[in-house]
Amino acid sequence: MDVYKKIGKEKPLISDFYRRDHLQQIEHQIENTVLSIGKKEASFTEDQIRSGIQLGTKTVSDTLGAPMLNKSAVDQLVKHPWAEGDFSSRIWNNKAKLISSMKSELTAGIVKGDGIYKVANRLDDRMNVGKSDTQRLVRTEYMHALNAGQVETYRKQGYKKLMWSASMDNRGCDTCHGRNNKVYDIDNLPDLPAHPNCRCTWIPQITDEMIGERAQKLQEAKEKVERLVNMSTEPLGNGTIDIEIDEFTPCLRDMKTGRLVDTQYGKTNISSKKAKALKSKGWLFDWSRYNDHRLIQLNLKGSKEIQGLVTFQDREGFTFVDLVESAPNNRGTNKRYAGVGGHLFAIAAEESFKSGNDGYVSFTPKTNLVEYYAKSLGAQMMPNGNMFLDTEASLKLIEVYLKGSDSID
Repeated sequence: MDVYKKIGKEKPLISDFYRRDHLQQIEHQIENTVLSIGKKEASFTEDQIRSGIQLGTKTVSDTLGAPMLNKSAVDQLVKHPWAEGDFSSRIWNNKAKLISSMKSELTAGIVKGDGIYKVANRLDDRMNVGKSDTQRLVRTEYMHALNAGQVETYRKQGYKKLMWSASMDNRGCDTCHGRNNKVYDIDNLPDLPAHPNCRCTWIPQITDEMIGERAQKLQEAKEKVERLVNMSTEPLGNGTIDIEIDEFTPCLRDMKTGRLVDTQYGKTNISSKKAKALKSKGWLFDWSRYNDHRLIQLNLKGSKEIQGLVTFQDREGFTFVDLVESAPNNRGTNKRYAGVGGHLFAIAAEESFKSGNDGYVSFTPKTNLVEYYAKSLGAQMMPNGNMFLDTEASLKLIEVYLKGSDSID
């Protein structure tokens, strides 16, 4: 009896059963096709959201001279829900509605006895409505991602309040016009965009408190430099920093294949036996002498083979790099991996922040490499023969080099 009810006749004919089975086959084809489109749409939308976030953070970064969001922060924003859902749930809700509406059109057409071309045209119209919905959804998700990238970058720079900025023309809506120039706490912002095709954006508010904090940081930076200038005129290191900064890349580059390879780094201890083994393989320094300092090794992810070593210690508000060295196979014209030197300095910069030294890193270069490190690292020269990286230079190194690296401490 249930089958009879589905067909809609008390005494169905064999031809009615055939039509019912054929209808189900067509419905399954429609469902499978729409679901396949949904998968592609979800992948495309995620790529667009990621691009929007990156453009948003780059816009703020270029304006403020601040570092961009790293990959981990971008990934979190991609997955972060807004307007009571995420982009994936909205896509699949749209697809469920499209499948339901197309099945209804198909059933209605068959029941009314409409011709195949008439039914096909109505299904085509439904698909065009679905296409329009998709375009609007992707456009709205992209604009939200762009604004989210900007907001998170403002947050990283210490901004606590943002102002809603609307286009005050006849294309704007009452909601957006009503919010124009209103200031909100950055942790309690209304959704933006407020609706599909919304053109509003956020503008950061500079407070007296922020001005005071920036002035304090500038004063502290000045005092750090003055302390370094007033230190002994004798170099604090041993003058052996001559590592090559060969390539700016978030991972090491395999020079044989050209591919980028992810890295990991962490604290280590080099025994006398291990130091001798390293020397026998072409390492230049006795690294067992530096176990009382912080000693970090750089490896390829999942590998124990050392690609580089760096050691440093904290002195009067600075992190001093005593020694840094690339593995023998990463030196010269036939090197295996490029990018080791920059990675090791970026690690020292990150450790400086962890130690409360605000990214200030100092080292003693070989005399003929002063200009080279000024250009490649953004290092500045001091009267005692040392060079140093300030907060801004260290942040740039971390942003460039440590995106593809994991700390294993």
